[in-house]
Parts: sequence; C-alpha cells; structure tokens
Amino acid sequence: PQTAKVATDVSNSTTTAANITGLTFSVAANTDYSLYCPLVYQTALTTTIARFGLNGPITPTLVTGLITEPISTGAATTAVPVIPFNAYGATVGPASGPGLSNTPASLEATFRNGTTAGTLALQFSSSTTSAVTVKAGSSCQLTQL
Repeated sequence: PQTAKVATDVSNSTTTAANITGLTFSVAANTDYSLYCPLVYQTALTTTIARFGLNGPITPTLVTGLITEPISTGAATTAVPVIPFNAYGATVGPASGPGLSNTPASLEATFRNGTTAGTLALQFSSSTTSAVTVKAGSSCQLTQL
C-alpha cells in the first residue's frame, strides 16, 4: 500500500474543492484501488461545514465512497452521519461543523481507474468563506486491489 500524510496544517476558506497538500497518490491505468483516510480537522465556526471528496485521472470507471464526520448543534456533537459520494470533485459534508475543536473524520472509497494513469487527490472545501483546516498528522492509505 501507499501511505501519505499531512505534514503541516492545510486551510481552505472557499467553497471550491482544493487538493489537501500531502494527500495525493500516483495511480496506474486500468487498476482498482481502495482508499482509507483518517482525518482531523477544525472549522472556524459551527456554521461552517467541512466537505471532503476526491479528484483523479479522467474517465474513471468507478468512484464511490463514504465520508463519516460528526455534526454539531452548538455545545455538543450530536450525531455522526455517513455521507456517500460517487463522483470526482463533489465535496460533501454534514449539516453543521464542530467549530474550533479537533474533530475526527474518515473517508473510505473504492476507485477503479480508467485508461489514463495519473494522480488521485483527497480534496476539501468549506461551506462558506470561513476556514476549514485539515490538521497535520491526517493521513491516507491507498491499496491496489
């Protein structure tokens, strides 16, 4: 398996998906992979939502996965929803953010690359112009199947 980790905190204060520095992988053409990423993040406000997703080589034949991250209702974290995704570039997240607390999240995905080798990247965005920060030590493991 290939492993990667975030060396220093990475922030995004836009609704545009951006690669998370350090969490990218080289992938071969016509190859299947599984990906698991335990993450730690913060949002600047509880009204800011952290959204996660993937980007990769053109024409994959399969992209599917789940984001698991807690939601907050002010003083307490009340639920841990599982949010599915099935395409590149569409970052998804829960209804509310945790605020300035270090908060765990995970991404699990299955990826079948098409005929083009390239780079698979974990991405993130904010629901607003308020910062989402992925903390140093967050990591991913990509396994060729």
